[in-house]
Amino acid sequence: MSVSVKRKRDSTEEEEFFISDLDGLDVSETDREAILAIKEASPHMSAYECKRALKLRQNNEVLKSLGLLQEKPWKPPPKAVSVPRKWTKKVPTNQEPERRSSRIAGAAPVNYSHEAIGQWFSENDKPSASTITRRSSRVNNENGENVRQKLTQKLLATDVADANSDSFTPIYDAMKSYKCEKKEENIKCKVEKKSVMETSKKIQSQDKGTLVRACTKRISALAIHPTTHTFLVAGGSKNGELGITALAEDQTEPVSVRMQGEDNILAGLKFSSDKLYSSSYTGICRVLDPTTASYDTVIEMDDGIRGLDIRHDTNLYLTGQGTGQVNKVDTRTNSVSATYPAIEDYRSYGSLWSVNCHPFDDNYFVSSSNNGTVTLWDDRQTKEPLDINDTAHSKSVSSAVFDLATGNTLVTVAYDDLICRLGFKDKSKLVTEETARHMNETGRWLTKFQAEWYPQSDTVFAIGSMARPRRFEFYNSKLAMIQTKTNDEILVSVQSLIRFHPSTGAIATGNSSGYVTLWRSSDPTSGGEHAVKQELKEEQEEEVSSCGLVKREDRQL
Repeated sequence: MSVSVKRKRDSTEEEEFFISDLDGLDVSETDREAILAIKEASPHMSAYECKRALKLRQNNEVLKSLGLLQEKPWKPPPKAVSVPRKWTKKVPTNQEPERRSSRIAGAAPVNYSHEAIGQWFSENDKPSASTITRRSSRVNNENGENVRQKLTQKLLATDVADANSDSFTPIYDAMKSYKCEKKEENIKCKVEKKSVMETSKKIQSQDKGTLVRACTKRISALAIHPTTHTFLVAGGSKNGELGITALAEDQTEPVSVRMQGEDNILAGLKFSSDKLYSSSYTGICRVLDPTTASYDTVIEMDDGIRGLDIRHDTNLYLTGQGTGQVNKVDTRTNSVSATYPAIEDYRSYGSLWSVNCHPFDDNYFVSSSNNGTVTLWDDRQTKEPLDINDTAHSKSVSSAVFDLATGNTLVTVAYDDLICRLGFKDKSKLVTEETARHMNETGRWLTKFQAEWYPQSDTVFAIGSMARPRRFEFYNSKLAMIQTKTNDEILVSVQSLIRFHPSTGAIATGNSSGYVTLWRSSDPTSGGEHAVKQELKEEQEEEVSSCGLVKREDRQL
């Protein structure tokens, strides 16, 4: 293989090539001599480059003759002069007075006796319950009694008593007339026989909805009373308000009342027979009793309360906001009867979001945490839980609820944009069975989504939605969406909370603007005790006809 090597040209050949290139350029004799002079000064330049340099030199001479080209010496750009900024001290508005030592100032100590506080209240206007914070309620008298706490309870009770007007009459009457035990037995006998198709038809039979302003701030808790004669809904708000709405069967306009319950978020609401229990972030659990028209304190804890559930009208299950433990409270003695401690491995994560009791077995309940776990507890052992499911979710779990038909299935909603179905068939473990994507990132201004099972079916549940147009969605046991509920006139915001009536299937939804939407059946006989008895009667007639028996009426004909 031959390799060609490029030969280097000598000076004579270079001159010959330069002259031949210069002859090819159209230059005059005067320019030719100038180009040869440039070549002598710069031997590395070609004929074209020498001609270009000559042209630039001639153009600059013309510009200088016209006075357009003036060479100036280069100067660096001036540096920016930094002006020192004058800082002015901002005086905050509504500044509270600084705490100063009364001992150093030589002032007399403040008297916190009952007589002094009573005299102060008589001389000044009565403060509202919302202005008394939990931090200022730790003032004890000489006997060790919490004076501020008693005054706060008195003011709250006074607010409820003052609200006991004619508007409370239908609400208290509906709560007192309800017979809990008989209606629950009638509901449970038919709850397992509802299919998805029957549930879907019943949902479609709902009316267009009624919009009610229940609270002034966003709805943080929602509950429906099980009475069938009056559609009774209670809602708690971010600023501690308790709003109750009543809509009778023969009325089209609801009656709504509002009272100031706490000075912080009202996180839990639960009806039990003829009473309403509430819990708040201030650590106080209260009960609204219609017989005495009072809103009394059941128990007060050092830690805030987020979750609330009740069993058999006597046992309250409350979740701790910071300690991560569940407290069981006996309402007969208003004291903690059992404590389920936080798990050591998850103690650093802190708070629990919800607690839910098994609908049929009194020994089991579950709690959901902000560390992505769902914990199964046995009421008979308080030292450690039965099982912890930490594989379904990776972020905070806002709710975990049993289905109301069999209690063998749970639905969880978490902030990792997932809804999961957990199995609870062997009563010892929580097994992840189905997982589906669902937008659950509501942000800081919206209440977190909570799933709610349809009471007459163990295969259908509802949950709010961030999609447009605004709606709430229904899913089956395979976590597939089967139906949506929309209304462009009423549903104009995200419906974070959804609750079902346990017998009629009526729906109540709450948004973050303080509004509650009531959806009751367009047929007044489509639900409730009348519907249960009618369905039982039809089944008995079918059994009689299938056995070949003839009814007494037909025999007479």
